[in-house]
Amino acid sequence: MSIKNTGTKLALIYNFVLPALLLNSVAIVILKMVNIYHISPSSAGWLEAFKDFSIVGGSFLFASYIPRMGYKKALLLATVIETCACILMASTTSFIIARIYFMLIGISFALVKISVYSSISIFAKDENQHASFLSLLEGLFMVGILCVFWIFGIFMKLGNWTHAFWFLAFLSVLGFIFILSCNLDESQLTTELQTTSRSQDFKQMLKLLAQAIVLFFIVMAFAYVFVEQAITTWLPTYDNHVLHIQGYLSVEIASLLAAAIAIGRLLGTFVMRYISWQKVLMICIMAALIILIIAIYLSKQVMQIYTPVNSWHELPFVAYLIPLIGIFIGPIYPTLCSSVLSRQPLHLQSSMTGLIIIFSALGGTIGSRITGTFFGLIGGLTAIEVPLIPLLFLLTMVLPYYKRLKASKLPDKS
Repeated sequence: MSIKNTGTKLALIYNFVLPALLLNSVAIVILKMVNIYHISPSSAGWLEAFKDFSIVGGSFLFASYIPRMGYKKALLLATVIETCACILMASTTSFIIARIYFMLIGISFALVKISVYSSISIFAKDENQHASFLSLLEGLFMVGILCVFWIFGIFMKLGNWTHAFWFLAFLSVLGFIFILSCNLDESQLTTELQTTSRSQDFKQMLKLLAQAIVLFFIVMAFAYVFVEQAITTWLPTYDNHVLHIQGYLSVEIASLLAAAIAIGRLLGTFVMRYISWQKVLMICIMAALIILIIAIYLSKQVMQIYTPVNSWHELPFVAYLIPLIGIFIGPIYPTLCSSVLSRQPLHLQSSMTGLIIIFSALGGTIGSRITGTFFGLIGGLTAIEVPLIPLLFLLTMVLPYYKRLKASKLPDKS
C-alpha cells in the first residue's frame, strides 16, 4: 500500500470515527435532559428520532447525488456542519438546541457514511479487503463511542458537561484539515458516471429494493440496529435508575458496551477467516440472548435493594454483564453491510449505502423510541426486555440470508 493511499485511509478513518463522538453523545444528553431539565424519558427519547430521521432524510436526498458532487467535497461539507453544530450546542444548551444539534449531526453523518463506505472500493482489490477495511471502520467507530463516554465523564467531573462540545468542535476542524490534505482518486467513479444521468442514478437506487438479497439485508440490518441503539442509548439511564449507579459513573460504565462491541468486531474479522460467518453470527446471537436473559434476572435482584453505587468497586456484577453483550452483537452489522455492499458496482455503492443508512437509522430510532416509551410507562426492567424480540428474529434469519447470498450472482464491476 502506497504512502498516499495510507494517508487517504487514515483521513477516511478519522472522519468516519468522529461522528461516533458526535452522534452518541445522545445517551449523555438524554440523561442530562431527564435529570437537569426534567424532560420525561419518553420525550427525551425524541432526540434519538431527530438524529435518526435527519440521517434518513439526508441519505435519501444525497445518496444518488454524492457521487457527482464528489466524495471529498461531501466530506468537507460534513465537517463544516459538524463544527457549527458543536459550537451551537456549546454556546446555548436547551432541549430545542439539542434537537437542532442532532438534526445537523444526522445530516452530516449521512454525508460521511455514504462517502466513506463508497470510497472503500476505490482501493480495495477484492471482497476480502473490502470486508476487512469495513470491519476495521466499524470497530474503530465503536472505539469512538467508548471515548465519548469518557470525554463527557471528564467534563462532568470538571463541572460543566457542555464544554465537551467545544472539544468536539476542535476535532471537527481537524477532520476538515485531514480531508483537505488527502488525495482521494475518484477517476474510476467519474468514468462510470458518464454512462448515466442524475435521474437514472436515483431510479437505480430505488431499483436496488427489487433485489431479494437487498430486502433480506434491510430487515436484518433494521433488527440489529434496533437492538444496538435500544441498549446503547438507554444504558446510562438504565444504570442510573434501575441499578442505582450514580451520576458520571453511569456514563462511564456504559462505555464498556462500546468497548465490547469494538472488541467483538475486531475479533470477528479474525475469527471469520477460519469459521464461516453465518456460524459465527448464529453463535453470537444465541450468546447475546443468554446473557441478556441472565442480566434481566440479576437486575431484578439488584433493584429490590436500593443501595446507591458511587464507585467502580461497588458496582454489581450485572453492571458488567450487560456491556458484555456487545462482544457478541458486534460482528453482525459490518459483516452484513460488506456482504451486500461489495456486490454492487462502484457507482451504485453510494445508493446502496444510502439504503443501509436509511433502514439502519429507522431501526435505531424505533428501537430507542419503543425502549424509551416502555422505560417511561412501565419501567427500566421491562424496557431492557425489548431487544430480546429482534435478537430472536435475527437468529431465524441468518441461515436463509446466507443461502440467498450464496445463490446470488456477483454483478460485473468492470
